[in-house]
Amino acid sequence: MLHLQTALYLEAKPFIGLLGMKRVQGTKAFQIFESPRARLLVSGSGPAAAAAGAAMLLSGVEGGIAANVGVAAAKKSYSRGEIVVVNAIENTFTKRVSYPEMLYKHHFREAGCATFGKAQKSRISGRDLADMEAAFFWETACKFVEPSRILCVKVVLDQFDPKGTVSSEMEKVMQTASAPIIKWLDGIDGLHASPTSIFTKEEEMAIEKVADCLFLTFTLKKNLESLCAKAKARNEPILAALEEYQTFRPSVKTEGKVLYENLRKLLDKQPDEKEQPE
Repeated sequence: MLHLQTALYLEAKPFIGLLGMKRVQGTKAFQIFESPRARLLVSGSGPAAAAAGAAMLLSGVEGGIAANVGVAAAKKSYSRGEIVVVNAIENTFTKRVSYPEMLYKHHFREAGCATFGKAQKSRISGRDLADMEAAFFWETACKFVEPSRILCVKVVLDQFDPKGTVSSEMEKVMQTASAPIIKWLDGIDGLHASPTSIFTKEEEMAIEKVADCLFLTFTLKKNLESLCAKAKARNEPILAALEEYQTFRPSVKTEGKVLYENLRKLLDKQPDEKEQPE
């Protein structure tokens, strides 16, 4: 399932058509569109709208990819219509910089994006891109979805043009960019499709809790799941191994990695390594 958010309807329109979406009736605060494979919310422009929209879109979500997609201003080395995957997100209000986990292969350009409270007519940040939503979408989305499943994808509209840009130009660049963006996001979403879990509900909850407590990245969490699956195949009690690590609260991520390495060694014990009876 794809969970998409745009600021404006003109940004959303190509995706609505491409994905065969229909308007969800009875939603007053935001325009929401759905199809069997995707859900899209039009938040409105600006930081507050982006945060509120992300909370509405992602509350109660299980799985899938969450993406903020829309236009941005860029420095002159970028071309109009160019698709850019954001690899650093600067909140210009708090000066906080977030770094999405760049796990998925693509052929697009990557760049940092600074989020402001209004459209920028000149480049006043060290980031290549500027918008009014990305940072607030990202920070809110992280409360509902694991960061490895959150992406911000921007389409270059202008080079900080003081004259502004007409709506027809926005629709045109989004129309051209929508198909390659969806093709990429669909491929990522497919990576997360998995067969029925071999773990019990209690075991799944224990793995989730350990991953949360140790600040594990998406990749390390998948490694942990694989180790648990192998241990379970050897009829080893994985709940006993996981129990101790559900109470740790490392003060820094590096400490979490050290604890994870200890857990990895515990779970990765091979049968021939066990003590043999004399």
